[in-house]
Amino acid sequence: MKKTKLDYLIFIGLSVYLLAAPFLTEASKHCLTQNTIMQKNKKVDINFKEDPKIEEIMLNYAHHAIATAKKHFGINLDWSYNSIKNVELILENLHETAKADKPSEEDIYTFAQIFGSYVGQVFKRNHNAEWGTVTIGNEKLPGLRTKRGNIFWPWGKANNRITNGKEDNIFHYYQVLVKDESEE
Repeated sequence: MKKTKLDYLIFIGLSVYLLAAPFLTEASKHCLTQNTIMQKNKKVDINFKEDPKIEEIMLNYAHHAIATAKKHFGINLDWSYNSIKNVELILENLHETAKADKPSEEDIYTFAQIFGSYVGQVFKRNHNAEWGTVTIGNEKLPGLRTKRGNIFWPWGKANNRITNGKEDNIFHYYQVLVKDESEE
């Protein structure tokens, strides 16, 4: 049986998935920058708690994204604003590959975790955000809080980008986060 590029990437991502399985929830696939959301027609608060353990895990995932980008896509990720454009290219490639190969939801989410962690880590490094646990109702997932108090979880946006395509462009998402953070 011939192995596809996605087969190799899925193998690489399996270890990431196993580490992050406790965070696989419906809420983790969404990405908001407000402090309340509507769930089942009622308002649900979003809470954030800084967590150094989450930060360490996300940094490891981000390094995994750098290695995966270089080895499998020939792309260098350098922690810069412009490197998010390269993440967008990778996620577009994964979107197109996923349309053809039909991987499982868990396989797709594995890549969302590593590349979402990279996007979050770039934001953290350049805009002084903090990693922690986001609680939405009864669900907990990793996310960031900006110095302005906005809360976001880039795993969800990366997952949406791979699944939905260009309408969930991660570079545009990053631009909005940066713009919101720089407005007075």
